[in-house]
Amino acid sequence: MISRGKILGIFILTGLFIGVSCLQGICGVVLKKQTYTVIPGKGSTPPTQVWIEYAQNNKVAVYQRDAVFITDIGTNTLINIVPSRKIYAINDIDAFIRKIRKIVAQIKAQQPPERKKSQGSPLKVTVKKTGKTKSFLGYPSKQVILYANNKKAKELWITDKIPLKKEIDIDKAFKKRFQIEDIFVDLSGTKDIEATDEYKNLFRGGWVSMMTITYNAGTEDIERVTQVQITKIAEKIFEVPKGFKKVSIEEFMRH
Repeated sequence: MISRGKILGIFILTGLFIGVSCLQGICGVVLKKQTYTVIPGKGSTPPTQVWIEYAQNNKVAVYQRDAVFITDIGTNTLINIVPSRKIYAINDIDAFIRKIRKIVAQIKAQQPPERKKSQGSPLKVTVKKTGKTKSFLGYPSKQVILYANNKKAKELWITDKIPLKKEIDIDKAFKKRFQIEDIFVDLSGTKDIEATDEYKNLFRGGWVSMMTITYNAGTEDIERVTQVQITKIAEKIFEVPKGFKKVSIEEFMRH
């Protein structure tokens, strides 16, 4: 069975579609991120995921341990790369979404009957902006708490001080991101707060969560920005390495 968490990890590339102009030439944004788990009273685990997101001139490259993803909003193009196998897939973003929907539909058709049952009542999400602020890496951030069916589910510290809106239509970019994420929410067959409009609207206009805490039974899952750089990024970061083989998105998914 394909894990939604693993798939969403793979498609974390849709987390940002941003571009920045410095006063002198093209300049980019580099965000280093990591996830880890906190067990109250027992401390935290080592980082479970570490990745880097590069953004410059309408292009984004996300470098994970096992995969690289490059998005060009200007040309509406998405490139998926597996460095260890020296393969890549390149697609128009909308065509990519259509293909992934087809793949997910095929997976769902093979699921056992119990996975196909109704999810029950809708998820009711409430958003509380507490008015509290805190600085993360020098960026003032506002606290937002989300409740799912009256239970505290997530805590976000969001900022609009990272320059994400200079060259990119952020709302259009996040619309693409959420279209992809919603496909995998449908595959998982579970309610997901991140699929709701209440959650999505927090990122309209270029807001970034410097720290997100997801509250589970007895644990807290943390996603945190650990470094921010405003710097010129080499163009090769946004290019497929020489000698890599082009494959279909279906073959890429198998890897």
